[in-house]
Amino acid sequence: MFSSIGSHTDQDIADEIVDLFALVHEEREGAPPPAQPFEGLFLASSYADAPLKKPSIVLAEAARTKPVQEVARWAVRCVGYQLLERGGVTAMKEVYDRVIEASPRAANWLDHRWSGIGGWIS
Repeated sequence: MFSSIGSHTDQDIADEIVDLFALVHEEREGAPPPAQPFEGLFLASSYADAPLKKPSIVLAEAARTKPVQEVARWAVRCVGYQLLERGGVTAMKEVYDRVIEASPRAANWLDHRWSGIGGWIS
């Protein structure tokens, strides 16, 4: 169920996070979702049709009403934990810096999603 960053570069991961944020922003703005919102996105594709493990009622309702936002949130948190294992907060910071160069709004969104991972404070 969890997506894997595998051997993807920091830049690949940063680009993917910016793309996920764009989908989240579209959903928040009420744009109709694309038929395959996660097609081509390696981080979120494994989440698209997978139920959350033991979701609470609140999480299940959020996933039903805001599927893109919930999938993206879980995907980037998973990436945060994997980067933490790969190289600690330093590895997370390197990807975050690339995201902020591409999109400060996406970086702000990411910052909140990573809060609490390895001491990351938003």
